[in-house]
Amino acid sequence: MFIVEDGTGLANANSFASVDEFKQYWSDRGSDLLAYTDAQIEQNLVKATQYIDKNFRYIGMKPSSTQALNWPRWYAYSEEGYVYSGVPKDIISATCEASLLSLQGLSLFASSESGIAEKTENVGPVETTYKYQSTQNGRVAYQAVQIYLKDLIRSKSHKIRRY
Repeated sequence: MFIVEDGTGLANANSFASVDEFKQYWSDRGSDLLAYTDAQIEQNLVKATQYIDKNFRYIGMKPSSTQALNWPRWYAYSEEGYVYSGVPKDIISATCEASLLSLQGLSLFASSESGIAEKTENVGPVETTYKYQSTQNGRVAYQAVQIYLKDLIRSKSHKIRRY
């Protein structure tokens, strides 16, 4: 069952983004998604959420041990003092980015021994090769996803601030 986190810490949520949010995100960027059904989008939003939820250590802390996903979080502040509440827009955007990669056939959980992997896709006479780099721990790093998550990921020096 497809259940979108609504910002309250649902115990059974399995997606950070809804199908409508996904479609709006990509529509705003001029992408035509008519080739994908809502069921395909839902399945890949779940995969993308799992990738984003399990592969990163986030700032702040979960307010409940019963919530299914890592967001929402308490004490999640940006360097500028901004307080993140609910599910941040950047988490939703990263989920939309990762979901499209998954829809296009890239594995979000693959690793590469050489550190660089690639996938070639042919659409008519046009051939596109996607390259991605594996991180040090063997997980795949997608720049489009990491750009959105950079301010939300806990660094070793980041301390939880309580007011």
